[in-house]
Amino acid sequence: MKKIIFAILFISLFMLGCKQKKDPQNYHPSNKKYNPRKPLSWGQQQTIYVFADNNVWNKVEDIIKGNLGRFFYTTDNENYFVVKRAGFEAIDQYYKFKNLLFLGDVNSNDEVANYIKESLNKSLIDKVKNDGFGLFHKENLWANDQFVCFALGNSLQNIIDLNINQSEKIFDLFKDILIERIKTKTYAFKILPKSSFNGLPWTAKIPSVYRIFREDKTNNFVSYIARLRKKADRFFAVYYEKINKETDLEKWLIKTRKEIFWKYYEEDTFNEDDVKFKYIRIAGYDGIEMKGNWFNDKLVVGGVFRSIAFVDKKTNTAFLIDNSIYYPEGYKLSAFIELKVISDSFLLKK
Repeated sequence: MKKIIFAILFISLFMLGCKQKKDPQNYHPSNKKYNPRKPLSWGQQQTIYVFADNNVWNKVEDIIKGNLGRFFYTTDNENYFVVKRAGFEAIDQYYKFKNLLFLGDVNSNDEVANYIKESLNKSLIDKVKNDGFGLFHKENLWANDQFVCFALGNSLQNIIDLNINQSEKIFDLFKDILIERIKTKTYAFKILPKSSFNGLPWTAKIPSVYRIFREDKTNNFVSYIARLRKKADRFFAVYYEKINKETDLEKWLIKTRKEIFWKYYEEDTFNEDDVKFKYIRIAGYDGIEMKGNWFNDKLVVGGVFRSIAFVDKKTNTAFLIDNSIYYPEGYKLSAFIELKVISDSFLLKK
């Protein structure tokens, strides 16, 4: 493998290819630059391969796996990432995989440490020696759609400290890349045209694989479903109504979510004692998010949901945006992120 000059960590590549004509049904949010001379990365988007010398791995394995393998609860505990150690002898096989993490002591002469020192610019190695640690990352380093992170220290203890003290940053780096990848896949399809939202006070960038599932224009409700083979059923729904200024938004969200989905989803409901709330920003407004599990005793089914409520104070209108998933036979995290991506595109018309 050719020696990597660290300067490439800061060089942007120009996109090659022909410009496409603007199409209101096309939406490509990613500004990623791809190099046509590089191969496409391999592997699963939620698997991270780690290169580390034995003495380093023995000390940080539990820290790394606990941090990057943290759970997201749907109907089961799902890991954000699966962490696997890659043998250095197989680096020529693994260097093109999607997610790579290199851990190294720059004062060590072990094989992974030496590889890092030979690969990165000497000024970077000297900086780590002086500062005690360094955390660097690069997208598309050896392959397109790839993320490579280097967590370095000038001693074993500093590598341990780095992975403890910067655990949130390391996790967020990989999480943000995961969300970006799912966002790119979500909008690989065309989106519903603007005409789909005629007569509505809102719009959203909904992929064309979503079709109307339930609609009640008189009562301001519409839901969409994406149903593809070997993937979760994904439901995106919006409801709105006029409210009083004194309305408690959290209570309104609980009550309305129960009533609406009991009515339109054949008696879906949830246990309000088991849901979790948090404050968020949505469509430029302060809102409340409620997350939990839905169930339907009539149909003997269930899944995970996320509902958001906010109020447009200019019109005293409350909006409810709902994401629901049904997929008893598989993992739901990717579908959950996809629906969040769509919800984040929600906007009120001016």
